[in-house]
Parts: sequence; structure tokens; C-alpha cells
Amino acid sequence: MNRLSRILRATLRYLGYGLAILLVLLVAVIGFVGFTDAGARFAVSQVEKIAAASGQVISISEPSGLLTGKLRAGTITVGDAKGTYAEIRDLAVDWSPWELLFFSFEAERVSASSVSLLRLPEPKADAEPSDKPFTLPVEVHVGALAIPELFVSGTVAGRDQRIVVAGSGDATAESVAIKLSASEKARPDARVAADIVFNPAGNELRLEADVAEPQGGLLAALLKLPNDPAVAIRLTGDGPLSQWTGRLSASLDGTEMLRVDGRHDLSANGLHTIALIGGGTFDALMPPQLRPLFAGDTGIDVVAAFDGSDMLRIEKGSISTGAMTLAASGTVSAKGANDLDVKLSGKDGPIDFRWPLAEGDARVLIEGADISLTGEASAAALEANATVVSAELPAGRVENIRLTARSDAFNVASQSGRIDATLETGLTAFANADLDRMVKGPAKLIATLNISPDEIAFDPATLESASIGGTLSGRYGLASREADVNFRLFALPAVLPPALAGKFDTTIAMEGRVQVAGDGAVQVSGLQVKSGTLETAGTVSLGNGTLDAALTGKVLDLGKLLADAAGEAAFELSATGPVAGLDVSAKVTSSGATLSGRTLSDLVVTLTGKAVADSPSGELTATGALDGQPINVRSSITSQGGRISVPVLEAEIGPNTLKGSLALAENFMPDGTIRFDFPDLGLLAAMAGQQAAGDLSGQVEIATGNGRTSATIQASGSAIRRDTLSITRPVVDLTIADLATAAISGTVRAERVASGENRLDALKLDFSREGQASNFDLTGRLDDAPLLTKGKVIQRDGGLDVALEAFEAAPRGIALKLAKPTTIGVVNGVAALDGLTIQAGRGSIAVSGRAGETLDLSARLTALPAALVNNFAAGLGAEGTIDGTVTVKGRASAPVVTYALDWDGAATSQTRGAGIGVLSINAKGEYSNNQVRLDTVLSGGGGLSFRGGGTVGIGGATPLGLKFNGTVPFGLLQGQLSAQGFVLTGNADVDVSIGGTAAAPSITGSITAGGARLVDVRRNLAVENLTIRVTMDGRQAVIETVSGRLASGGQLSASGRVGIDPASGFPVDVAVKLGDITYVDGTLVTANVAGDLTLKGPVAGLSLGGKLRINKANITIPQKLPASLSEIDIKHRNAPADVKRMTADVQRDQGSSGASRGIALDLTIEAPGQLFVRGRGINAELGGSLKITGTSAAPVVSGGFELERGRMEILTRRLDFTSAHIGFAGGLVPTVNLVAGSTVGSTEITVTVAGLANNPTVTFASSPSLPQDEILAQLIFNRSMSNLSAVQIAQLASAASQLAGGSSTGLLDSLRSKLGVDDLDITTDAEGRAAVSAGKYLNERTYIELKQDPETNGAKAVINLDVGRGLKLRGEAGSGGSAGAGIFYEKEY
Repeated sequence: MNRLSRILRATLRYLGYGLAILLVLLVAVIGFVGFTDAGARFAVSQVEKIAAASGQVISISEPSGLLTGKLRAGTITVGDAKGTYAEIRDLAVDWSPWELLFFSFEAERVSASSVSLLRLPEPKADAEPSDKPFTLPVEVHVGALAIPELFVSGTVAGRDQRIVVAGSGDATAESVAIKLSASEKARPDARVAADIVFNPAGNELRLEADVAEPQGGLLAALLKLPNDPAVAIRLTGDGPLSQWTGRLSASLDGTEMLRVDGRHDLSANGLHTIALIGGGTFDALMPPQLRPLFAGDTGIDVVAAFDGSDMLRIEKGSISTGAMTLAASGTVSAKGANDLDVKLSGKDGPIDFRWPLAEGDARVLIEGADISLTGEASAAALEANATVVSAELPAGRVENIRLTARSDAFNVASQSGRIDATLETGLTAFANADLDRMVKGPAKLIATLNISPDEIAFDPATLESASIGGTLSGRYGLASREADVNFRLFALPAVLPPALAGKFDTTIAMEGRVQVAGDGAVQVSGLQVKSGTLETAGTVSLGNGTLDAALTGKVLDLGKLLADAAGEAAFELSATGPVAGLDVSAKVTSSGATLSGRTLSDLVVTLTGKAVADSPSGELTATGALDGQPINVRSSITSQGGRISVPVLEAEIGPNTLKGSLALAENFMPDGTIRFDFPDLGLLAAMAGQQAAGDLSGQVEIATGNGRTSATIQASGSAIRRDTLSITRPVVDLTIADLATAAISGTVRAERVASGENRLDALKLDFSREGQASNFDLTGRLDDAPLLTKGKVIQRDGGLDVALEAFEAAPRGIALKLAKPTTIGVVNGVAALDGLTIQAGRGSIAVSGRAGETLDLSARLTALPAALVNNFAAGLGAEGTIDGTVTVKGRASAPVVTYALDWDGAATSQTRGAGIGVLSINAKGEYSNNQVRLDTVLSGGGGLSFRGGGTVGIGGATPLGLKFNGTVPFGLLQGQLSAQGFVLTGNADVDVSIGGTAAAPSITGSITAGGARLVDVRRNLAVENLTIRVTMDGRQAVIETVSGRLASGGQLSASGRVGIDPASGFPVDVAVKLGDITYVDGTLVTANVAGDLTLKGPVAGLSLGGKLRINKANITIPQKLPASLSEIDIKHRNAPADVKRMTADVQRDQGSSGASRGIALDLTIEAPGQLFVRGRGINAELGGSLKITGTSAAPVVSGGFELERGRMEILTRRLDFTSAHIGFAGGLVPTVNLVAGSTVGSTEITVTVAGLANNPTVTFASSPSLPQDEILAQLIFNRSMSNLSAVQIAQLASAASQLAGGSSTGLLDSLRSKLGVDDLDITTDAEGRAAVSAGKYLNERTYIELKQDPETNGAKAVINLDVGRGLKLRGEAGSGGSAGAGIFYEKEY
């Protein structure tokens, strides 16, 4: 027992010794660290290490007195990965270290000679937000804070600021009391003062804050206030928290702009009530982007109550500005009833909301929005609606956005429930070309959302748009950030890049499943893509820097990928491993396909390798046959010691061979030799689906050593041809001693280079070395005129100079010449030009400036012939001269181009073909940010005056924003109208705007004209006082009025609509009204017509219908028919090229018009009566109706006109019609069938006029049957042919000729002509005695006739006087003394 006691006592004694030693050591360490400079430096070094581990850089110099109560530090700098962002100099803290034992930091004084904030620290990428409230670990009490200079850099405050700061403060977990003042060091009157006390436990809140600065202060600069006014802001408030009142006011230059009074009440049951009332005209205090939103007087009147847990009640909520009104009322409760109603609306139009973004301002025009929540918290009815006219961001523009969301039972307490949401948009336009292709408005998204606090599920979400559509179903975890989505989509080929879009002609279908893990890993499974061009399926996963992808598929039609190919090809693709070093393999197989008409058999292409950026490796092989000729391609790439090499590069395609090897140094400069022999370029071109021909052989040797790369190029061939480009006998023999300095010697030659109509003969380009310079000399003949270019490339320190000594050419006969030798200097990739001037004919173009990554170029055009453009645009035929300036500035990747050009005497082949005279065009504008702004004025002869401008987007959907107005004379259209037999005179006033995109333009505006005149020469029609007014609203052109008066009598008018949206098919709905129109064709027809017509249907399938009424018409059968005309067959011999081209165009147009469907017809023509047919002795009236169907190219006419009454006169014999019919046999020329009868003695005679109206035939029939001449003799002379005198036979022949429509050559006509009388007639009586009569018009109303009496052989004179209106006076006197007189009345019916 004693022994045990001794052991315990010894153990306790040693433990005591140990604790004493530890205590001494601890005191020693604390003393060393807290009371010695060396210890302070050691502690600081440990702090710096801890900060470095967290990504911060802290450096503290000259630390001392850590625990002495007199903490000092010379300099403290704080930084991150980008460097130092804050610095404190001469820090001094007088404090009580012992208070830390009681969790309190008490400092009598804290000061620093200067504190600098150079920039804001970079946020940590891995920093996670925390929802825990901030709490102080210790109480803080600072008696005095003194910083004589607080420096804030311009990167933080907009401009450098030096501020004096002083203050004091106390902060605990329950309360805060701070007094602080700050003023600008250079301007003490720019100051901030604050006295804040917040003590909830003591029911105390005091706010006293003043901000005042003179004109040109920091606040005015930050807020971008106009004229940099003086700013004063004051916030006051005092009282217990349960009944606290305060006021906020602000003024500019001493004028109060804002005053808001506030109150907070706290009831005994814990209900907080806040009231705000006030306002002002404080838009100038807002950032520039928000000023339109708060323009005018703003009123604030809000009273709201909340219990701090689950209830908010808005008793009064109204915020009104000059631009919008926000009204809210009701209650939101997680336990009780809800009746919230919020409405946002604009005043005098949509709300113009703008917000600054890093890339530019966002602008949203809000039509209105409203939210309502009604019902019990467990199943409240939620409804939200928002309408946005347009949303314009730097990334693009979306028009006509409409959002609706509805829930019949939303749980407010758990924030869960089903919401049916719909989002609709109008047209869209995005700055990014790829995004603009994929997203095309109008679009509509309909989704059924199941919302819970943890996730959002959608099943389904349906997308409809002009480019992509389909369905989505899945979920997204709000906390886990995981997503699981099944998709089934379709896309139009237009969503693909332009190079690929044309290779797909069917919808592209996609389906699969996408899973996104919380760490960002993505997996796509069950992926299937189907289209008419290719199909593929597989899986893709990407996570933790590793990719695993496998795809298989086939190309269904190679012809869609290659221009001249057909057949299928299968492929397999895989990529696995880290993204930085993927293992890649691919295989393509095809057999039976054709390339440019050559059969491809047993093709197998394989690729295996490892994709590492600085050390790739792999092998490529291809085997098969093309048109029976073998294909063998083998190549490999290896990497070793940082050097990449291609040891094997072999290709055999039929007789074409290529062999060589290459090695790439660490700087990727090549070294090796490639030899090629291509006797059949057509076979090589076929591999790419192209048509070409020719041969080429040679070699390229590249050597790299001592930092210099040289090359030798030798190649030659007989000819190379592709499309319209051909090179005859090309020869290349060049030696390049140093690629970097362009040290070139050798020759490039070609017998001829031709492209389209451009010809360059005897091309020769010589390079030679002269010291450090490379001379070049280009000669040849361009357009059969000499071409000469001479100069040299001179290497100098830091760059090279290109000295142009001479340039001469004459394309299209326009002499071009270098005005004077000039030098282009190139330094570090920047080219400098100083007055490079090319003389062109009588004009010139001069270019000066610099071009590199940054551009600063200017060009001046003086009388530059526009015909120069014809070398690049065949068939343009430009004429005139161009003057003006063009400047190019900015970055080469985003240049800014401004131009101001005048084109005098402007004309092209198109304007000349249209009969338009020369024009004067003035154009100015700018190109920047993928957008062209233009302003154009166009004027010309005939009163042409047109101006307009706007913006045109380049790339993407090419958005348009253009407006044009002016006067356009119809004479500009005369070239096209004349070919159709029309003459149009007058002017049109045009005022149009063009929006939308180039693919879907939206045209609005109007076209008006008055006093115009339209003449249809072919149809003998003239419309006078033609008035036109057409308006366009983007979707259709509304023909408000088209009216005119026909010169021959009557009114014409039309109205209706024509669709102008390309997607609509251009539907037409036009009504035409004819008001008693008189039509005279000048030969056959005179008619008075009335009726209503309609023109409907798409423009490609128009239909003309309606009803016409012929009030009165005269159809004249020609008295004489013209002699037949034979078509003249004109053949051009040695015709110029222009004549041949015109002939081909005419034949093509005739061929196309012949195949044209024409306009569908459905017309009814009615003529109840007064349809007269006259001529060749015929006078008949008919009536009836017609039906016209078919098309305008092949009309079908049915129906006809029947006899009302009529007669026919042949010489002195009058016959009454017994029947008559005018009909149509499907064509437009009517057929006639007129039958007249008469009785002569015992003979019944029938005369028939039948056939086409423009060439009828007359036949005679009798009972009993007699010959045609005998019938005519009986009809006219009432006697047989055998009893006719010679004169009567001649007269009979003349009558027959006239009936037949031929030219009369009878004996009596000859006598009438020679005697100068109007009528000469010889008759016989029943006894065969002849009588002669002759008559002549003395004037229009007086006719005198002399007759011989066969019975008495006497003579008498007869005079007829036409009084008018059918009344005639007649008198006669005979040689025997007889006389007579009479009055007669005649009327035609």
C-alpha cells in the first residue's frame, strides 16, 4: 500500500512538473509572438500561409506589438490570382488584448495613413452561397477611426477618388451604433455623414444620413446626370421601432426632386405595418436606362402588413409614373385565404423598360402584366399573364411575347402544385448566326409543370416554331441540380449551317434521353437522328473531363452531300477517354455508289488514333475501286520527343499517285518531300463529287533548318478545267529560300486563263532575287490588251516592303494604270498604304491607311468607271461614273465601314432593258456590328425622285429596317409595258417600310397615283384619270381604290386585297366593277358593257369570274378581207453574241408562256338584245348569253346569240332573215349562221352566211334546185342567166365578189372610178331595155342623181336633201317638162 502511495505521489509530482513546463512554454510562446517583433513576423508568416491555401495572397510588412495593445504594421496588401486589389499603409490599432478573453474587441483608436482599393476582388468559382445569417463572433467597440486618405480607383468608382474617413462605432449581436463621416480630400464640401442606431431590444431606431456634393461630383458621374448637377440626399428617422417615422428626400442644384415619408408600426400581436407615401419628378436621379420608365411625376402610396412568418397583406399599393402604373391589393397567406391581385400597365403605349448589360442595353416594351391568387392556401387558384411587344437584347430581338400561367389548386404553404403554362413569341432575330438559324419565330411552348420545393417536373412540354418543334418530358431538381429529360424533336434543314442546310431536303427527327448530374456530367442515351440524307444512333456521355461516345449510321443518298454522286455509305464513330487525349476511331464503307458517273465499289476507309493536342498519333487507310480503277490510300502520324511526323503519305487512285513524308518541328514548321502525278484529274475530282478534267504533275520539297523554312515547287500540265474556269498549259517552277521573308525566285506561266467571258492570255509571272529583295514581273494580255505588273518585295528589320513600280491593264477597254510608284510597308502583320492610286479611264481610286488586326483605311473614288464591276458580274452592263469616299476602321474581325458615294449616269443592262434612262444615285451609310445603315437618294428623268434608308443585318436571318419614299414616273415601266402593247403615263407616290428579315420581309406603307393614263394599243382601250391607292400592312396589300374613265366612255374601278407574305402564297381577292364601258376595237366590234368581275386565289392559280351585261353592241362583218400575208422567215447570219443571246431569251420566254396554265375563267356574258350584226348587206339584231370557262391560255366558250329580227340586201333585192345564230366553237372568234329567204316567181331562194365572223362564206340555195350563178341572177334580175346583158353579167359578177368579201374589180366599179361619180348603175326592164343612172354627193346632206328613161329615151334629174333625224326632201324634173316633190321619213331599227 505504501509502495502504491509512493508511486502515485511520484506520478502526480512528475505530471505537475510537466504541466508547469507546458505552462511556461505557452507563456513563453505567447510572449514571443505577442511581445517581440520576431514573434510577430512568425505569426504573420503563418497567417499568410493560411490565406494562400484559400486562394488569397496577404502580405504584411513590419508587424509589431501584436498583444501589447499597440498593434502596428508598415504595409498590408491583399490580392488574388490577378494580383493586388487592396493595400493598407501604416496601420495602427490601440486596443486591449485582455478583452478578447471576454469575447470583445475594444480599440481606443484605429488608423492608417492610407487605404487603397485598386479593384474589386475576383469571386471564387467554387464559392457556394450560404443562407445562414451573418453573426459577429465577438463584440466590436471602436472609439475612433481615422483614415486621412482612402483611395478608390477609377475601375471601381468610375474615376479616381481620394476620401478622408473618420468615425466611431459599436456592434454586438443585438445592436449597432455607428457614426461615420467622409469627404473628398480635394473638395471637402463633397461629404457623407451618418449616425445610425439600431437596437431592437431597446425598441430604438435612429437614422441620420446626409450625402452632399457640389457640381461635377462622383454621384453625378456614376448616375450620368445631365450637366453634372449638385446632389443632396437626406435620410432621417427616429422613434421607437413600434411607431417609427422617417423621410427620404433628394434634390438637384437645390431643387427638391424626391420626397417619401415612411412609417413602421408594430402591434402587440407582432403584426408589422409599413406605409410609404410621396413621390416627385426624380427620373433625373435614375440611371439613364431607367429614366424613360420614371419620366414625369411619380407617385408612391403603399400600405402593407406582415406577420414575419407566413402572411403579407397589401392594404394599399399604387406606384404611378409618367410611363406606367403598378397596382396591388390583397393578401398572400400560407395558412389562410388568399385574394392577391397585381396589375402592371403602361400609359400611352407599352412600358419602355431598359436595363444595362455587359454587352449593351436590354430594352423590353411591356404591354402589361397581371397576377391573381385566390382561395385557401392549400388549393389556391393562380393566374398570371404578361404581354411584351418586343424584347431587344444585345444577343437578339424577340417580338410579341405572351406568357400565361394557370393553376386551379396551388398549395401556397408547400409551394407546390400543377401549373399549365404557355409561352408564345412572334418573329425573332438573333445576332449569332447559328442561334438565329436554330430559333425561328413565331414560336409556342406549352408545358404542364408540376412544382414542388425540391424539383420541377414537366410532362409534357410541347414546342412549336418555324424551325424546331417536338415534345419534352422530365424533371429538374432545384436543390440537386440534376435533370432527366426525354426528348422527341424535329427540325427543318434551315437550322443547320448554310454549308449543310442545302444537303438536307426533309425534316430532321431526333429523339433520346438526356441526364445531367449534379456535378455537371451529361449523358445522352438512346440517341436517334433520322432524315432523308442520313441516319445515326448511339450514346454520348461527358463527365469529369472524360468523353465516351459511340455512333453508327449511314448516308442514305450521297448525292445530297456530293454534287454529282448517288448511292449509300455506312459509318461508325467512337471516341473514348480523357478529353485532352481521346482515343478516336472511325470507319466508312460503301459499295455500288456512283461518283460523277463512275461506280465506287468496296470502299473501306478507316481512321484510328489518339487525339492529343501536342502529340497526336494515328493511321488512315482507304481501299476500294472507282470505275474499276483501284483506290489505295495509306497515311500515318506519329509523335516523339515533341516532334510530329507523317512518315507515310501514299495515295493511288487509278493512274494518279501521290507519295511523300513530312515532319513537323516543335514550332510546327514542316520538313519533307511530296511528289504527285495526276494524269487524270477527273478521277480525283469524282472522289469529291465534282466535274473536272486535265492533268498535273510535279513535286514540293520543304526544308526547315536554322530557324528558316525553304521550299521548291515544280508542277506542269497540259490543261486544267472546272466549270467555266480553264488553265491551259500551266507551268510552276519556284524556289522560296525563306517562307517568312518571301524570298522567291522562279516562274509561273500559263498559255491562257479563262473564266466565263474573261480571258487572260500569255500569262507569265517571274520572280527574281536582287540582294534582299524579291522582284516580281507579271505580264500577259487581258481582254486582248496588255497586262503589266512590276515591283519588288524588300525584307527589312521588323518587316518588309512591297514596292509597286508599275501596273497597267485595260479590262473591257477601260485603261487602268498605277498613277505613281508606291510602297506598301508590312510590320508585325500590319500593312501601311500611303496614297496607292490607280487611274481608271478618266477616273481614279486612291487608298491610304493601315491594315492589320486593327484597320484604318480610307479610299477616295474620283470619276471611277462603273463598268469595272462588269468584270466580276457578267451581264450587269454597268455604266456611269462613281465618286466618293470609303473608310474602314476598327478591328479586322469587326470592321466599321463608312461610305459616301455618288453614281452619275448610272445604268445597267436591267435598267436599259426596262427602258429606264440614266440615273443619279447618292448613297451613304455605315457597316458595323453585322449591320449596314444606309441612306440613299435616287433621281432620274421623268420626275423620278426616290430616297430612303434604314438598317440591314448581315448574317443570321438578315433583319431589315428600311423606309423609302418618293415619286416614281410610270415611264420607268414603259419598256416592259410596250412589249405587251401598253402605254402608261403619270407618276406614283411611294411610301413604304420594309421590316422583318430577308427571307420573310414585312412591307408596310402606301402607293398612290392620280391623273394617270393607261392605253392598251392592241385592244384600242384608253383609261384616263386613273387613280390608284394601295396600302400594305406587312401581310397584304389592300387595294383601296383603282378607278378610271375610259376615253370611249364608261367608268372602271377595282378594290380588294393581295397577300404579300411569301409564306401565304400571295392570295388575291380583287373585285372589278365596269360601269357602262364603251368598247370600240376599230374594226369589228363596238359595245357598251357593264358588270362585276372577281379575281381570286393564289397568284399561281388565279381565277377570274363574274357576270358581264352587253347593253348594246355592233358587230361589223368586213366588206373586204385583206390579202393573205406570209410569215417572213428571218435568219441571222454571223449574228453578234448579243443578238444570239436575245434570240435565245425570246425563244425561252415563248416556250414558257406556251406552257403557262393561265388564269382560270368562270364568266357569264349576257346580251338580252340590241346586239347588231351589220355588213355585206346584212342588218340583224340578236340576243342571248355566253359562258366562258377554261383558262386564259385555253378558254372554252359555250352559248350563243339568237335572231331577234333582221334583213339582208343584195344590190336592189332585200331579203328578210328567217333565222340567225352567233355562237362559239370553244375559241374567242365567234361563228355566224345567218339564213335569209325570198321568192322570185315560182322559185324559193335561201341565202346563208356562215363561218367565222372575220371570214364568213355566203352560199345560195333554191327550190327547185338551181346552180349558184343562176340563183343569183334570178334573185337580182328576176331572169335567167341566159337573158342577161353583158353589163348585167358584169354587175352580177361584181355583186358576187363583194358578197364573198373580195376586192371588187367589176366593170361598173372601174367606170365609177373614172367618171368621178359615187354611183353608176345599169338596169333592164321586163322587155330587156337598158337604163343608165349616175349619182354624186355634192356635200354630206345633198345627193343628185341623173337617170335615163328607157321608155321615152328622155332624162330626168333627182335631188335628195337630208334635213336630219330621218327627215328627207326629194324633188325631180324631167326633159319632157315633168316635175315632182316629196317629203320622206326613214328610221333604222
